[in-house]
Amino acid sequence: MKRVRSHPRSRRQGFTLIELLVVIAIIGVLVGLTVPAVMKVRSMALRASCQNNLRQIALAFTAHSTGRGYFPTAGLGSNNAPTYLVPSGTTQVTGVGGTPAAGKTQAAGWGYQILPYLDAENVWEGYDQTGTTKGNPAIPVQTTNKMFFCPSRGSARIYTLTPAPSGYPANYTTSPPTITNFAAGDYAVVGGTTGKDTLPVCRVNATTGVGEITDGTSTTLLAAEKCVNIALLAMNTTINVDDGFGYTTGFNGTAADLAPTATGYASATVRSVSAGAPKRDINVAGQTGAPFFGSSHIEGINVAFADGSVRFITYSVDPTVFAATGTIKGKETIDEGQLD
Repeated sequence: MKRVRSHPRSRRQGFTLIELLVVIAIIGVLVGLTVPAVMKVRSMALRASCQNNLRQIALAFTAHSTGRGYFPTAGLGSNNAPTYLVPSGTTQVTGVGGTPAAGKTQAAGWGYQILPYLDAENVWEGYDQTGTTKGNPAIPVQTTNKMFFCPSRGSARIYTLTPAPSGYPANYTTSPPTITNFAAGDYAVVGGTTGKDTLPVCRVNATTGVGEITDGTSTTLLAAEKCVNIALLAMNTTINVDDGFGYTTGFNGTAADLAPTATGYASATVRSVSAGAPKRDINVAGQTGAPFFGSSHIEGINVAFADGSVRFITYSVDPTVFAATGTIKGKETIDEGQLD
């Protein structure tokens, strides 16, 4: 009898086109669900890191207040290097090789004045790399500090101006070579010439003791993130007013330095609460982020208060309420819930 040999069925090789399209569609949906979640987690982590920076800055302000009896000042001018004093007979004069001036005699701003409390005492004293010569203003001006940078905006910025721009103050050039490198920063204090900007914690040619903050330290703004034009960050060909002469910059008390098209440099470390609510970083030709506080965060900015606390304030905050946080004794009543 003749046997009929059965043939086994051939096995399928791979997916059909329809099955492959289904798999691709599923992967696309999963990616669409996962990426926003990952981005949100990353954004929250960067925001938390920024909050930690401001917390350290607030603690440095508090330590300065405890040690000296007053908070750091706003400095004496927007284009002055840190002031070092050297003995001259029975008095002291400004000069390289001296010790850091304090209070109303220190021309540099608050960023320089809190360096000893940010684990940067050698930078504050202006020691060179050998550790033998001190009082060199070039050292703090061109040395970055990670606490002054929000990671949402990027890494530490230092920019070079070559040749040095005209109008450099004399005390920038007393210690060769002429300073052309400037360490920037992302945080500012309140300052200005009108409205709520005239009674801040950090004042020009004046000191503020904690007892003078009669509005309450928990609702008085100490320092916060500043709005910048991201197109101008770390420009090397001209002065970028958002970064000015860097984090050591002081404030000379003029409104022109805080205008959106300012040519002065004070807006590097000082911003206005009277100008309006905080703004997200801009990208506009011919304009700076001044005079506004602001950030690269999606929803708002981190703010440190005079009691050392740090909180997140949204861009939608009532401008009147935000302005009221800038004064030390404006007699405003602020419910902390209004700052959420």
